[in-house]
Amino acid sequence: ILVWLRRARDPNAAILCVFNLTPLVRSEVTIGVPLPGRWVELLNSDAHEYGGSGVGNLGAVESRPLPRHGQPHLIRLTVPPLGALLLRRVATEATADPMKKFDNGYIGCLTPLIIMTDSFIQLLWTIGLVCSLAGFFNA
Repeated sequence: ILVWLRRARDPNAAILCVFNLTPLVRSEVTIGVPLPGRWVELLNSDAHEYGGSGVGNLGAVESRPLPRHGQPHLIRLTVPPLGALLLRRVATEATADPMKKFDNGYIGCLTPLIIMTDSFIQLLWTIGLVCSLAGFFNA
């Protein structure tokens, strides 16, 4: 599983990029996120619309106030096999104010949260794909 947070000037516009490079569905994957709220799937490469099997998170997941991977909140995801998920936080009434400490001066950078891979070439390909897709959604 590879996970990056693509930051933006607006903390609410950050994109969480999650990749499963194995042929197995990964259920209950916990990932630390910097902000509370609902995280909506912008892209699920395994969706029926793209010819996939439809494995996913029913379009969105809610964060919990439990620390994980150095972040104050976590989400639990089902990550499709050989698939990619791109998620963006949607503020709710209870989480309308983004946390001030989110912006640490690294605007537009990729922050690796988890890196576990079997192949260096897959890793390089994935980095290129993440940069392309995250830039597309932040345009």
